Amino acid sequence: MRTMCWYGINATSLDETYCWQVRADGAVAGGSRCVTMTIYKLEFIVERACVERFPRPIRAATINGVTVFPTYGRKTWKGTEYGMLSFSQLTGDFPVTPAGGLRLCLTLDTSSGSCATPAELCYGDTCVYSLYDPGFTCCPVSQVPYS
Repeated sequence: MRTMCWYGINATSLDETYCWQVRADGAVAGGSRCVTMTIYKLEFIVERACVERFPRPIRAATINGVTVFPTYGRKTWKGTEYGMLSFSQLTGDFPVTPAGGLRLCLTLDTSSGSCATPAELCYGDTCVYSLYDPGFTCCPVSQVPYS
């Protein structure tokens, strides 16, 4: 899967919207059948504090203009606990992944402290994400740079 960089749009004093595009191609999955998979779930690693924050830092989310609702969770890997942000059941709205890919837009609350931008929301130097097919048999992983 290949992505484009985050960019801000629709900035107000209360929130700012950031978007990126996820496309099916061979950049990550190579010759794998996952290149043409239907995307069921998009999940990425976020700061644990952002998952625990109330109210949530994400005011709204859309994929290809369709409103979607994130779920928040935690995952422990190699002894470290991470926050997880997931968008599931995407095949209901996109039974076939559109040729242009999926465009995810997140509207972040600018008053949410340390979770108000992608650089603050995501864990590490980039936003690392995984895509899953309906059978959870394909799971290409990639990342989105902050700028």
